[in-house]
Amino acid sequence: MVHIFPEMSFGCRTNFSLYENGVIEVFYSNSAAESGVDFYRISNDGFTPELMNSFTAVGHLEGEEPNLFRDIKYSKPSI
Repeated sequence: MVHIFPEMSFGCRTNFSLYENGVIEVFYSNSAAESGVDFYRISNDGFTPELMNSFTAVGHLEGEEPNLFRDIKYSKPSI
């Protein structure tokens, strides 16, 4: 067994999805107002994850109006 994310710790609100094209989706939620998704692909060495895309969404209320902030931290042209 090879741990592909040995330096990272994941909480109970983290889900992994593996796709047949080799992409690993890591969805996380830190609270009801903050979540994100990272997409990785395993590099040619067979075990090192390469970050392909990373998206974060944070929401909060301003008075009674919801406000959503989205951040694309990193993006390659295609998955």
